[in-house]
Amino acid sequence: MLLALLVLLVTLSGCESLSSLTIAFGGEGPAHRLPAPYVTVGNFQNNSSVHLDSGTFRGNFTIDANQVTITGRGTWQTVIEGDVRIEGNGCVIRQLRIRGNVYITGNNADLRGAVIEGEVFSSGHNNTWSRPPKR
Repeated sequence: MLLALLVLLVTLSGCESLSSLTIAFGGEGPAHRLPAPYVTVGNFQNNSSVHLDSGTFRGNFTIDANQVTITGRGTWQTVIEGDVRIEGNGCVIRQLRIRGNVYITGNNADLRGAVIEGEVFSSGHNNTWSRPPKR
């Protein structure tokens, strides 16, 4: 299955930093883990899972497939610094922190397991998210 994917691993010192980034590790089947400081660049596949290791991932993330799950190692351990766009349906983001805005055009997205420090703009239906507690 890995041979069927176009995968580009970029090693950056310290943390990942790109002005615009689509992370992806697709394919149906078992989940895959992306260890820091590696980033996989490509297109998401339907019914895929991505596990982000501890670290800060800088860039704008776009999820353009359906039934994609992104899981971090905890809301203080895995941080996305940038905007997240969810264009697919049934996507789940959990156990990470987003320091940016989230734009949802898909339906049935579940972000209740993530801490979102920016604004959420949802034009889709049945999308759920939680606001961080006031300090």
